[in-house]
Amino acid sequence: KYGHGDKQSPGNRAHGFLCLGELEQESGGDPREHFRRAIADGDAGLALDPESPLLLQNRGVAWLHMAAAAEAAGGDPREEYRRAGADFDAVLARNPAHAPALHDRGVTRAALALAEPGDPREKLEQAIADFDAALRLDPSLAVTWTRRGVARHRLARERRERGAPAGTEIRQARSD
Repeated sequence: KYGHGDKQSPGNRAHGFLCLGELEQESGGDPREHFRRAIADGDAGLALDPESPLLLQNRGVAWLHMAAAAEAAGGDPREEYRRAGADFDAVLARNPAHAPALHDRGVTRAALALAEPGDPREKLEQAIADFDAALRLDPSLAVTWTRRGVARHRLARERRERGAPAGTEIRQARSD
């Protein structure tokens, strides 16, 4: 389909814009335009190959970054988190053993637990379940261990604040 002459596939362009957005974010700039372009190229790539888990995963990561950028700018990140979660769900529908998608869906669920009004405990439990599944598949995912520990700590804190026993989350969080 692509790779001839100077044309790049939308998937390659999407990945490039995703990397540019991450660099912009690290340098303190506003990365949202790069992430918008990554999402648009992901959309174009998915129009050509709607079953591509790689394109879905990369677009989900771009949505996840857009949510974080919106939150950092004082905006409401919930819609971007929901879109990221939908992309990760689509990857996992195609391949339930996709550890990066499990990790990223866990990140998305944990973030939504704190961004949405109401009781965050169910979403935190879902995030922990995603992290657990990712770690069963690939225990070398170091950041997943950390994220799981943070989610367990938040869940224990939420339970304490709501008068429920914290359970074993604190002890488990400390072991992560």
